[in-house]
Amino acid sequence: INPDPVVASLTSSTGAWQWAGKCLYGTGSDYATGLSVDAAGVLYVGGTFNSSPFTYGNGNGILGEIPGNTPPGAGYSGFVGKVWAPPTVTGIVPASAPVGATITLTGANLSSSNFVKINGVMTNIVVNSATSITAVVPAGANLNARPRPLKVNNLNGGPGFSLPNFTVTGSVTVLADSVAALPGTVITVPVRVRGFQGMAALQGSLTFDATKLTFAGITQLGLPGMVAANVASPASGQLSFAWNNPTNAATTVADNGVIFAVKFSVGALAPGASLPLSFANAPVSVLVMKADFTTPTIVTLSGKAQAPLGSATLSGGIATSTGALVPGVIIVCTPLAAAQGALTNANGQFTFPGLVATGTYGLYPSKANDVTVNNGLSVLDLALMQRHILGVAPLANAYKVVAADVDRSGTVTVADVALARGVLLGSTPAFPMGRRWVFVRNDQSFVNQNAPWPIDTFRIYNSLTTAVGQGFVGCRLGDIDNSWDATIPRPAPGVVPVALRMEDVAGQPGQRLTVPVRIAGGFQDISALQLTAAWDPAALRLAAAAAGDLPGVAVNQIHATATGRLPLVWTDAAGTSQSRPAGAVVVYLTFDVLQASGATALDLTSDVVPAQAYDHALALHALTVRPGSVTIGALGTTADAAAGQSLLLYPNPARETVTLRGATAPTAILLNGLGRPVRTWHLQPGSSTLDLRGLPMGLYTVRAGITTRQLVVE
Repeated sequence: INPDPVVASLTSSTGAWQWAGKCLYGTGSDYATGLSVDAAGVLYVGGTFNSSPFTYGNGNGILGEIPGNTPPGAGYSGFVGKVWAPPTVTGIVPASAPVGATITLTGANLSSSNFVKINGVMTNIVVNSATSITAVVPAGANLNARPRPLKVNNLNGGPGFSLPNFTVTGSVTVLADSVAALPGTVITVPVRVRGFQGMAALQGSLTFDATKLTFAGITQLGLPGMVAANVASPASGQLSFAWNNPTNAATTVADNGVIFAVKFSVGALAPGASLPLSFANAPVSVLVMKADFTTPTIVTLSGKAQAPLGSATLSGGIATSTGALVPGVIIVCTPLAAAQGALTNANGQFTFPGLVATGTYGLYPSKANDVTVNNGLSVLDLALMQRHILGVAPLANAYKVVAADVDRSGTVTVADVALARGVLLGSTPAFPMGRRWVFVRNDQSFVNQNAPWPIDTFRIYNSLTTAVGQGFVGCRLGDIDNSWDATIPRPAPGVVPVALRMEDVAGQPGQRLTVPVRIAGGFQDISALQLTAAWDPAALRLAAAAAGDLPGVAVNQIHATATGRLPLVWTDAAGTSQSRPAGAVVVYLTFDVLQASGATALDLTSDVVPAQAYDHALALHALTVRPGSVTIGALGTTADAAAGQSLLLYPNPARETVTLRGATAPTAILLNGLGRPVRTWHLQPGSSTLDLRGLPMGLYTVRAGITTRQLVVE
């Protein structure tokens, strides 16, 4: 029979029953391997069994009273003790106060055994309860230039509770940053202030090691009226600064705001070398003055230029999803004393050497330096986007979907098609916020290739070690087919070229003419078309552009009057294709004739957008074009005027009939392009209707007497 254990004494590992004793130590007799200790309902387990003493451990500790004076039963239960719960603070009023002010903390598990420290200085507790502490901000709490969290702890030990920094008002802190310093570089050291409220003047001195650091200038001036001349280096290793508001007005700077920054050139440094940047009272004493001419207490905090113990390198490259290298990408590497930037070279590569080992850095690529805004953008891309939206042919490629999302909304919609069409035509100068590229981490994986969001557009490195191959995939916005890089193979051109032609027309100064752009052949199973209409803006002024037999043709007339260039873009709205016979009209262009006489050319070119056509299989078809012309004649020659003769033909171009006015001759003759008569009409006085039925389409000449006019038959 095992006798009941007898406990002579019982303590915890940290004293007499503190907030959470990890172990119990006991002395006595009659212990056995089956011994257990139950305190405040918590079973102590994991102890070691010795004849005397015994040890039991409980990692969770015990909270609350341990029952005492219980009659002995199967074991010992006569000890009375206390275990303290950690304090919790839920609020503090006010959030800032001067020395001597009263503050109130509210929370739970607060008691007379708690103490409060502000900026590392013990406070005087005036009133205390389980849910509230009232304390006084102690003297000296305003002298710590680097504020610490306000802390509440239990005098008996154990963890306390920390609040965010509590601001002690009534003093001004001036501090210099500590920055990384690499030999051979230029560093920037910001000088900041805290508690800078209602100030009108500031002065002081900053010392540095002139054998390692060379003063290189001032930047980031942050006080009203402050100029670089307010900071000077009167002697080696010394800086003096002096500022006052020109109007003596009260000036306030947010805590940690930069008032100026000093640039230093860094000389030779041993790894791990630390160069102090210390405030001093010589040659100029450190002083701050308020607008009411009082001088608050000022606290200074030195900074340093720290050479890293080791260095690391970040390098990588940028290419499109097809592997085409992307040069000229701006890569920003942060954070450093000042962010470093670099351009990818001709091979799309970048390198950042000499970074601080174990530091935290980020890589952020961007590119907006393409000379041509719509480089890589064509009607083929619009057709691909349209088919993706309609579900006819999903892109099924994450990078193509990212490129199609030109408004960066996280989805591809008709809004993206409209934006891309506008940029292609030139009616929209750029995509939103001037973006032209999106760069995606090349190691990002995508669950859904048709919905790749969210995407990772930067890289973050914590505790940096040398890292190579840190690449990105460049996605040119709107360029779904990767045509930005001219070296990428394109689909083979279609066998049958698409032929277009401009009409030859005649007109008079001040007359308004309509010129159709016609299909001459090969427009079979076509899904997209783009080209540029061109003319001399001094001879003709565009008045209107209207769709013909190809609904949905988009044009940009904004700059056409001045430039004489009109981009035209068409894609099949249903994401399929269309066929049209020869003679069908793509678009009607209406011009006002400005030139007095002579001839001026009408052409179809690649000036603004390349002349291209794509079929349903998205194969590229060659475009052949026949230019046209406008022949401009005076309202009548001198002989015509003497005879009262001036020919007018309308409409022109004409189809079945045309009206002739102003002829005094009894007949009119129609000449073909070879100058041969093909039809003769007897004219009526005033005006006559001429029958054109049965005539082939083309350019003809109408002669009445000695006066001629050109006529376009459609």
